[in-house]
Formats: sequence, structure tokens, C-alpha cells
Amino acid sequence: GDELKRTASSPEGRARLAVLLAVKQAIKERGTPATASAHAAALMGSLSQTQDEDTTAAVVYVLSHTLSVLPLVVLRSKFAPLAEIITTTVGKHEASAAVARHGLQCAYVVIGSQEGAAWKTPQMASLVEMTLSHAIDPRPKVRKAAQQNLVEFMSGEGETGAVARGVLETRLVALCTKTFKACTTADASTSQKLLGMVRDVAPRLSAKAVTSIVNQVLKLLEAADRTMLTQILGVLEAVVAPAPEEGGDALPAAELSAGTVAK
Repeated sequence: GDELKRTASSPEGRARLAVLLAVKQAIKERGTPATASAHAAALMGSLSQTQDEDTTAAVVYVLSHTLSVLPLVVLRSKFAPLAEIITTTVGKHEASAAVARHGLQCAYVVIGSQEGAAWKTPQMASLVEMTLSHAIDPRPKVRKAAQQNLVEFMSGEGETGAVARGVLETRLVALCTKTFKACTTADASTSQKLLGMVRDVAPRLSAKAVTSIVNQVLKLLEAADRTMLTQILGVLEAVVAPAPEEGGDALPAAELSAGTVAK
């Protein structure tokens, strides 16, 4: 509420405030308590209707803040419909950077609230794919938001963190294989966007995933300019760095030099 009031002087801020007021009015007319759950339900209902890009961006923004104060039990019990509305909305408005960024924030809250079992569901798969696709987005703010989400999920603790890493590293290896294979001297931008994230998550990857990704990274040397070469070296340095205290299984330097690099 306070942030909406602070930004109310901008067009985006006024749109967000209008959305919030409309939601409050709708809840009041229904005669139901104005809880966070009631706000979330109203916002999700709004997104299920056809509306213009600017309004959608405002609704998703307000939803992202509403989700952050929802009880954990609600975020878990409503995981399926939340995942559906987030991925559908972002997909409908692919050209909107604002919808993508706010949608990624919604996904961040929803994904981060789930237990390990949820990582095996189709709904989680759709949210992960949405996040991964935006991790190589040409729009800097969108790409940064997606990559930060992935790095944080890869750094999760406990049993849920371990399950999340297993799912994410499988998808990340597949994305690296596809992206790096398509890399050419003339078109290396997508690979460059991905290398930075690979560097950040490398210490958290299993040795098997590291070996696979490094094999793909080394093939980029043929198409690498000076900037990409620096990024490749950054990835290799991250790979041989000491593994984090919790989780992670970075490849020992000796094994990397004697095995993977030799190929």
C-alpha cells in the first residue's frame, strides 16, 4: 500500500493504485473480509479476463506484492491455479517487459513457498520453463530477474533445495546444450547471456552436470571473441572453485584439467 502511494504520481503507479482500489471495492461489495487471500483471488479473477497490456502489468504487480503476504498454507494449496494464471498471463503478453518482470516475481514467491514434492509436478515444470526462457531474454531487466531467481533456487537448503537443484540442473544442462550448440561467431549473444548465469550456479551443480556443461562451454571457444572468452574463463574458474559448505559438488580442479579440458 505504501509503495503504491509513493509511486502514484507515475502512470504505472496510478494504474496500480486503480487496480488496488477496484479490488478493494469488489471485495467490499461481496461482503467478505478484506484478507490477503481475498485480494489474491480477485486479482487472479481479473487476470483470467481479457485486458490491455498496461492494465495486466498493473494487476500482476499488485498480485506479486499480495502473494508475498499470503499464508504459506494458501500458497501451497493454491499452487496449481497460481502456476496456471502466472504462466498463461506472461505467455499472453510476451512483448511486455513489465508483465514478464512482475510475473517472474510472482513465480519467485510461489516456487519458493513449495515443498520438495511440488518440484515433480507439471505446474512446477511450467514455471521453471518460463523462468529459464526468460534467463536468456534480450531485455536486461527481465533476464536479470529470471537469472537471480534461478541462482537463488539453486542455492536452496535442506531436502527441498536438493530436489530443486536436481530438477533445475537437468533443465539447465538441456538449455546449455541447445543454446551453445546453436552459437556461431555471427550470433553469440544468447550464449553470452547464459554464460553469466552458468558461472553463478556452477558451484552448486553436481559433478555430472558440471562435466556436461563444461564440455559444451569448451566448444564455444571456436566462436568466442574476447568478451566471450573472458566469460568462458569465468565459468571455468567457478567450476574449479571450492564447493559451498551446504550442497554443491563442484568438480575438483585436477579432475577438470585431466579429464574434461583434455577433450
